Amino acid sequence: MKTLSVILILLLTSLSLSGLAQNLQSGAGFEKSARGYQYTFQMGVNIKDRVSISAYYKADLNKNFPQFGLVTEVELIKIKSVALSGQLSTGFVNKQFFVIYPGANINWHLTKHIIVSPGVNYRHNKLAYNFKLGFRL
Repeated sequence: MKTLSVILILLLTSLSLSGLAQNLQSGAGFEKSARGYQYTFQMGVNIKDRVSISAYYKADLNKNFPQFGLVTEVELIKIKSVALSGQLSTGFVNKQFFVIYPGANINWHLTKHIIVSPGVNYRHNKLAYNFKLGFRL
């Protein structure tokens, strides 16, 4: 419950700081990293159509190594309904260790409100592969 409260506080803070927010987005997915498979949830806002800030929660299937924090994503290239984005994730693992790691995603807009997003992150000195299904609200 504390983790959910922290995520909601981060989301509300990002909403209050972004008067230019165009719309809300949420997503769920999974990631294959050096630690195994993890599921992830995130919710945030799009700012100026090319930048998004999201709060996220990530843990493995046994809820070990929970991680929560913020993801900043910047759209680098967009061709029709496909965009390449760079991202920087910051957060806490096990409520103790502060982490920062870069990543890249390919965002494929299936419709105006549904986004499929495969990508890679660099964690634990290895590549981590992820897949997200996102929704613009």
